[in-house]
Amino acid sequence: MMLSDFPLWPEQASTIASDVDALMTFLCVVTGAVSVLIFVVIFYLAIKYRRTPENQLAQDYEPPKALEAAWIIIPFLLFMFMFVWGSWLYFRIQRVPDNALDIYATGKQWMWKFQHPGGQREINTLHVPVGRPIRITMASEDVIHSLYFPAFRVKMDVLPNRYRTMWFQATRTGRFHIFCAEYCGTMHSGMTGWVEVMEPTDYQKWLAGQQQGPAQPWTGQIKQLTASTLDDAYAFLHSRQGFLIDHAARLRRKPNVERQIVGLGIDLVQICQRDPLFTCD
Repeated sequence: MMLSDFPLWPEQASTIASDVDALMTFLCVVTGAVSVLIFVVIFYLAIKYRRTPENQLAQDYEPPKALEAAWIIIPFLLFMFMFVWGSWLYFRIQRVPDNALDIYATGKQWMWKFQHPGGQREINTLHVPVGRPIRITMASEDVIHSLYFPAFRVKMDVLPNRYRTMWFQATRTGRFHIFCAEYCGTMHSGMTGWVEVMEPTDYQKWLAGQQQGPAQPWTGQIKQLTASTLDDAYAFLHSRQGFLIDHAARLRRKPNVERQIVGLGIDLVQICQRDPLFTCD
């Protein structure tokens, strides 16, 4: 079995990923080496100074001054080095570049909703251009979540009634994971998504494609879905502006219509209660 099948870290895909990994590796090596050293010293001293018939009474020893100075100065310098390194990296992560592209994120049990500056919206998927800083302004609609991009080495708690920001700059194209890193309820483990990092020209084409014409009719597409949960149907309907524009009013005009989505058994009343955008009364 190749060692590459067992990576120690997630893949690196941002400008700060290598720096975060370097600091984390240094901390692990230092703490591991100190732990081993402490264990070896304790084991050695326990054998060397064990009680024997010739050594029944304890004796006082004055430790060398140089040794006392060494175990004070060396750890102090080591800890200060880690503090300065960590502080430099922290401020680098916190300072958002001036040319960052603004994207807005909302955490909600149990999905991520993203909105681009042009109004394009996504559910559990985020399209971004490679090589440009991305600033995400986020808030939660219910409980505390935590937006986490492992490949970019950035994570930020998403709080209700408060806006928070974080940023990243992808260094290569590809598809990368999104996770919620804060337990937020029974379906926390399913609150995942994907970041689609694209070339700038492809990203502009994608944005333009999201603005072309009305959404396709939703009825046939819903019948083709294999999902059987409320969240999957909700995410689908939330992303279809055609449903909001064309069919919400139709449902309001027919109060006695059977409010079940064919093939899924999803109660539209539940969907309406979960988001004010779906007005079905």
